[in-house]
Amino acid sequence: MKKTILFSLVPLCMFLFLNSCALIPHKRPSPSLIQWPADVNYMEAVCEINISWSNMQYSGDMSLKLDYPDMLLLEVYGPFGDTVFSIEKNMGYFTLRAGNDKITDEKRFYDIFKMKIDDFMNDISMKGNGQQNNDGTFSIQRERYRVTYALRDLENTICWISPEGTMCIRFIEVNFDKGQSIGKGSDRGM
Repeated sequence: MKKTILFSLVPLCMFLFLNSCALIPHKRPSPSLIQWPADVNYMEAVCEINISWSNMQYSGDMSLKLDYPDMLLLEVYGPFGDTVFSIEKNMGYFTLRAGNDKITDEKRFYDIFKMKIDDFMNDISMKGNGQQNNDGTFSIQRERYRVTYALRDLENTICWISPEGTMCIRFIEVNFDKGQSIGKGSDRGM
């Protein structure tokens, strides 16, 4: 009888332990002053994403790797560190994964976000004619949306604003040099 009670309590204890771990606040690196180059051709970054776009709503951690114009790898993580959404583009290869769904047609990216994947890469790379705003931000107006860049002080955000909603990426750590990765003591851009 005592063994039965003990064995029935083990799953409950495991559930409570794992649930409490999920509620422990993650210690995030404190934002640093990032020295943004005028033209971004390579980037590895640790970020936070906040998206409210059409029927999607999510806030969480994200990693980003960009080697303009050929490669983009974006991964959004869930509370347990699992990848809940990813985009990969590499020399003609494209994959968007969300849960069990896998999309390999770039046209579907446009259907979802109302922007081309190449335009999204241009936006991250800050390619395009833009304007300096009175509040110190920089923005680029595209056909169906506007991109705003607040890359001063500790803000370090890029936001997409459209009739479909908003999506903002806040950069925590960024490396702009190929051959060096985040966390290896590079002080350039950190």
